[in-house]
Order: sequence, then C-alpha cells, then structure tokens
Amino acid sequence: MHYAKNLKRILKSLDPKDRELVKRVNEEILRTKSLAGTVHNNATLTNLSIQYANADFIGEQLMPVVGVPHKSDDYFVYSKRDRLEGPDDRVGTRARPNEVTENRTTATYSCKDYALMNHLDNDTLRDQDAPLDEMVDLIEAINDILALKREIRIASIMTNAANYDGNTAALAGTDQFDNASNTTIIEKLQTSVASLWTGAGPSDIVGFCSLDVWNAIARNAKILGLFTFVKDGLASPDQVARYFGMSRILVGAARKDAANEGQTASYQRVWGKVFGVVRVARNQTIRNASFGYTFRLKGDPTTDFWYDPAVGKSGGWYSRVGVSEDHKIVAADTGFLYTTAIA
Repeated sequence: MHYAKNLKRILKSLDPKDRELVKRVNEEILRTKSLAGTVHNNATLTNLSIQYANADFIGEQLMPVVGVPHKSDDYFVYSKRDRLEGPDDRVGTRARPNEVTENRTTATYSCKDYALMNHLDNDTLRDQDAPLDEMVDLIEAINDILALKREIRIASIMTNAANYDGNTAALAGTDQFDNASNTTIIEKLQTSVASLWTGAGPSDIVGFCSLDVWNAIARNAKILGLFTFVKDGLASPDQVARYFGMSRILVGAARKDAANEGQTASYQRVWGKVFGVVRVARNQTIRNASFGYTFRLKGDPTTDFWYDPAVGKSGGWYSRVGVSEDHKIVAADTGFLYTTAIA
C-alpha cells in the first residue's frame, strides 16, 4: 500500500530528482523489453543431431559377392541332365562299360561401372562445429546411396517372375497370405521349397520378402496355429524358416523414393509384394548351383579424395566411390517366386 502511494507521488512530483528517477526507470523498462526476444542465442547441440537411415539391406545376402580379376569373363555351366540320367550300367564279362559323359557350356558375366561423387567446400570444413564431421559425411553419403542403388538393382532381379525358369506362381484371392480366408499358406511355402533344384556344393535355402508381406505371414492364422504353445506372440522369421526347412527368411524393410526429382516424395518398399525362396551358396565353388552372384572386380569399391582450389571462394574437397559389378543369375531353377503374395 505504501509502495503504491509513493509511486503515485513520485510520478506526479515536479522535483527534478524524482523526475530523473522516473526517466531512468522508464529507460530500463524499454531496454529490457527490447531484449525480450533475444535473451538466449541458439547454439547447436553437441550431443544430438537428426539423420535418417534406410533399413537393413538384404540384396547381397541373396546374391553374394564373388571377387573376379577381370571386368568380364566366362564360367562353365554343367548340364543339369548329366547327374539325372546316364547310359546302361550293365556290363558283360568281356564287354567294355558304357562311358559317362559330361556336357558343358559357358556363360559370361560383364561388370558395369557404378560411381557417385560428393563435394565439400573448404569454408564449410573450416567452420564446422561439433557434432558435425563433414569429411565423414562426405563419404558416408556416397556409400549410403550406392548401397541403396545396389539394393534396388538386386531387388529388381529377384522380384521379376521371368527370372525363375518357370518356378513361379501368382497368388490371388484366398491364396494370398493376407486374405482372412487363406487356408493354403502352409502348402504354398512347402511347394516353394520343394521346387528348388540342388547344387553339388554346400548352400542354404533362404526365403525373402518385404516387410509388408512378412507382417501378413506373421499374422496368418495357419502360421500362428503352428506355434500355438509358443509364448513369444507373433511367429518370427527364424521360427517359420526352421519349420519349412529354410536356413533363414530375410525381410527387406528398405524404402525408396519413387517420385521423380522435383516432385513430392513417394516412399515405397523396395521389395514389393513377393515371397521368394532361393538357394544361396555358402562359398563360391566351381561345381555348385545357386541362384545368383554379384560378380565384383577385386579391390572394389575404390574411394578417391582430391582438393580443387578453383571452385568456390576458397576451394573444396571432392570424394568419389566407384565399383564395377554384375548381378548375375547363374541357376534360375534353384529359386522359386510367388508374385502378388498380398493384395
């Protein structure tokens, strides 16, 4: 109460000292008000930043890498029939046994060149603050996109029904895995595994599908019925794989932007609406049969750095990563593919 009375008295006072006091107070209030929007200057956090990453890629696990000394060459293909039929093996006491024959042809791989580059101007490098590491980002950005492009190339091969030498079927209606009335999923999975041809060397039977297809399989009533007494909820890829004689099921969750440059982004799963099974060689051997390989020039990928003083205000750094490779189907009948596995 006394404070309010004194304030009114001072505001109305003609005393020069009181008027000087009021002036100083008003100036302080105005200065404080002008600072209200800038009392804190933003600084970049050193323990947090945001960068999206794609989901794990599965392509090279289906078409494993084989290092090759030349960008193109031939390899031998043995006739499938050689081990499934033969001449009469009966022989008389003085007769000469019939001879077993082996028929071989050759096929060719041809590596194509793939490369991307990235630029970092010198001023940005000098001005960087934690948590930024521009030189690391320079390479990682290239490698991430190269890996995505490789995944898209392999998925395009693996999800194309024309690449399976007739070992393929399109599912429709109640046969689709996400159909509530589906009763055939167990039969379909057994059929896919039984359709694979076998090679002479060690290999694994590997299933593959997109995350959308896997989610439909995991929820399917027939599949869940196989694991009635399992307390872990939905069926896992490993559980289903073991049940149907597969080594594993790879679930491709990677996404791609399907829109053209300059248009609104349109994100889609790379692996589509298919379910496939392929034979994958454990090691590269000369007498084996597996679905496919990634033939890659030995020593690749290569990474180069260089500084160009002629660009920008103070020059800049460039990096390039390149690889020569060919994703090649070598034994199409060691795979099986269901298309339109879900609606």
